[in-house]
Amino acid sequence: MTEESQRWIRGFRTNDESAVADFWTRYEQRLKRLAERNLSERMKRRIDADDVLQSAFRTFLRRASQDEFELQDRQNLLALLTTITLNKIRQKVRHFAAQKRGGDNERYFETMADFGGDQPTPDEEAALQEIEDLLRGFDIEQQQVVDLKLQNHTNEEIARRLQCSERTVRRMLKKVQQQLERLVAVDD
Repeated sequence: MTEESQRWIRGFRTNDESAVADFWTRYEQRLKRLAERNLSERMKRRIDADDVLQSAFRTFLRRASQDEFELQDRQNLLALLTTITLNKIRQKVRHFAAQKRGGDNERYFETMADFGGDQPTPDEEAALQEIEDLLRGFDIEQQQVVDLKLQNHTNEEIARRLQCSERTVRRMLKKVQQQLERLVAVDD
């Protein structure tokens, strides 16, 4: 676990305002995008993503200060916050749906964005964000290769797209792999 992650986790447990503010500055926009993506247009008229996020973070801080969570690392922390945020959205949707006692009650699920289907799970969301953060450290060509590989393209297809040899693609993937291994070793 990184030093920064350890500082945040200690800060959540001890109500260290500096650590909490540092974490909030780093992840507020990411969590807000998550909330916005998971609110339907209909619910956005009633619920503000910022309000959902503030509520989720207050709940998280209260429970973290009471040592209710086993926070192990940054990914675990983000997955937990993602889950709390999605649960807050569900609670708000249920609240507004319960206020409608007429025929609209059957339309409860229309007031939520699609939580299944194409939407990533909280763990997938956190993992994807971690991958995006890691990719920013690579050069543009390496980012393209990784992006195409994650889309299940073969090395041959990637080489054609980038107008290079398949061997160059393999070399770039090997270099990316080595960089990731070094980063993982630093986090341990």
